Amino acid sequence: MKDNENEIKKVGPIVETAWGILLLVSSVTLFLIGC
Repeated sequence: MKDNENEIKKVGPIVETAWGILLLVSSVTLFLIGC
């Protein structure tokens, strides 16, 4: 169980960063399409 908790702590920030990049890319794409 402790190993799983450590993995989640390592993966958490990576997942948040991935979501941030996805949102950024999608918003930029929509902006370019809008123009």
